[in-house]
Amino acid sequence: MSPKIFIDTNIIIDFLDQRPFDLDTTNLLFKLVEENDITGFVSETVITHAMYITGFEERILRLLNIISVVCIETDIIKNAIKSNFKDKENGILYYGALAKRIDYFITRNKKGFIKYSVQQLPVLSPKEFISRIKIK
Repeated sequence: MSPKIFIDTNIIIDFLDQRPFDLDTTNLLFKLVEENDITGFVSETVITHAMYITGFEERILRLLNIISVVCIETDIIKNAIKSNFKDKENGILYYGALAKRIDYFITRNKKGFIKYSVQQLPVLSPKEFISRIKIK
């Protein structure tokens, strides 16, 4: 079974806009998702934020052909708001991914998550994730 990853907003925007934050690794990450070597997930808010920031509706539509959108329910949002996460939006995404039993949380903003992360859902940069997994 392929690893399941939750892709944070900053990585989605990096990919859509081809921003120069370790672009080769980011592109490889999405290539692996497209080839079904890993399974990518986002939340509705990741998509809406990426669309608002980039305006790339057509690129987002194509992206939605290879990634899945998870719904983050009310109880998850309440728990995240009550959590110790300084940035509650980060908490909502993280707890949503944790509740959906996703294997890895991929972000460029590790310091916003790492203090609050748990062993069941490691927080990694794209480069750390790619170096950790073994692709056939």
